[in-house]
Amino acid sequence: MEELGDLKNRGVKEIHFGDASFGYPKENAEKILRGMIDASFGFQWSSYIHPLQPSAAMFDLIQKSGCHTLVFGIDSADESLLASFGRNVRCEELSRFVVECKKRGLSLCGDVMLGFPGETLESCRRTLEFAQGLGIDFISINFASPLMGSALRSQSVDEGTLMPDQHGFHTLAPGNGEIDRSSLLRLRRQALRSFYLRPSYLLRQLLRVGSVEAASIRMNEALGVFSKKGQEAWAGNLQTRRT
Repeated sequence: MEELGDLKNRGVKEIHFGDASFGYPKENAEKILRGMIDASFGFQWSSYIHPLQPSAAMFDLIQKSGCHTLVFGIDSADESLLASFGRNVRCEELSRFVVECKKRGLSLCGDVMLGFPGETLESCRRTLEFAQGLGIDFISINFASPLMGSALRSQSVDEGTLMPDQHGFHTLAPGNGEIDRSSLLRLRRQALRSFYLRPSYLLRQLLRVGSVEAASIRMNEALGVFSKKGQEAWAGNLQTRRT
């Protein structure tokens, strides 16, 4: 709270909480949110969040404290595949999370994961179709990699395909034995264009633009997604959230 007060005094208006999953521990998160509301900081903010983390009461605090966007994981629509990696968020739970956020006017970015071991192109397409059908505002498409702390890394070490001291992996499409790297990258490019160029999506975003500044930001975002430079940046600097 002291740090937030200092930011307010410095004239900061926008905050991104860099937690891997905002809202945990719950008691800490609620104290921060109530403190922001009581102090009338007036911040606009965003963060990653686990879709099963917030209760109805926390959703209300998130909204009242100035949150405008939450980023959450849509790892795969194949629930049996997810279970094998210790990920147990069902599609219906993701749908309920989206509904609760939309009730409160929150924007949503879905973080999709492709290329789990054993996953096929058809499975990847089902995941992308599910994500698009949720009615989210933005989409981030990443690739499964054996990052530190992930179940995929533990499995790779156990199978002997990765040494315990190996590191430096990133989310650049590695391929998974079933799908080669070029196919994953091509699928990702197609999915981005399909998501952001839908007439219904474009209309919805235009209706939400409230100022010339906001319209300019949206235009720059679009150019970043579809320009060659933007594609290269996405391919080399993908950010990810791992459990």
